[in-house]
Amino acid sequence: MITAKQQVIQGQALVEGVVVLLVLVALWVSAGWLFRLQDMALQASHGSRYAAFSAARGVDDQRVQATVRQRYFSGPSHQWRTLSGRQWLAAGRPEVLASSSHTPILTANAQPGMGHVASTLLRQEWSVTSDQIIQTQVSLQPRTLTNGVAPRLSRRQFILVGAGHSVDDAHVVQRVAQSALGWSGVATSSAAQGAGLASVMVPVDQGWGRPAPQFDWLAKWQGAVPQQHLTPHTGGE
Repeated sequence: MITAKQQVIQGQALVEGVVVLLVLVALWVSAGWLFRLQDMALQASHGSRYAAFSAARGVDDQRVQATVRQRYFSGPSHQWRTLSGRQWLAAGRPEVLASSSHTPILTANAQPGMGHVASTLLRQEWSVTSDQIIQTQVSLQPRTLTNGVAPRLSRRQFILVGAGHSVDDAHVVQRVAQSALGWSGVATSSAAQGAGLASVMVPVDQGWGRPAPQFDWLAKWQGAVPQQHLTPHTGGE
């Protein structure tokens, strides 16, 4: 026979169970809401990196913004919905905004090697100016939801402009070779000494079928990068 005290305990346990169940349901709903926001924030990070490299190559903001919306916030894997099935972002993703800006020209102390004379000369010869920093930002705020307004998400990236990048391996060879301090000065001296030694050793090596020495140490690197991995830079791609 169940006493009054046991009935009170059972009733209390039932109430506690209902409360715990409600808390778990709330956590489950909140977790799904938070995970969607985190995924959108991750896409904003990816988009800001793409925007930074595109801006450094001279692609205009409108084109970058259109690409970011299409590549990182559209498609089957980027369909964020509420529990009722409503889209968090409108068609065309007008909530997603991408922009870029330039910082003032960097001082000599902010350059690689700071203001050292040799470092300054080497930067000039290799066209490593690094005189500007581009800041890009991708931001968005999902439309108003049934449970309130979602927070604004924003991600920023910074990238140096004029940091000595080359469009292909042939350009790398050309840029290295034109530097007297970084290559051609020492290479010319070494080639002269090698040519003098070769004038004596080539007749000896011919008896063994050995090839004559080559003193163009840079040209052989051209073509080392497979062509399918190279994309011509047209200023707008």
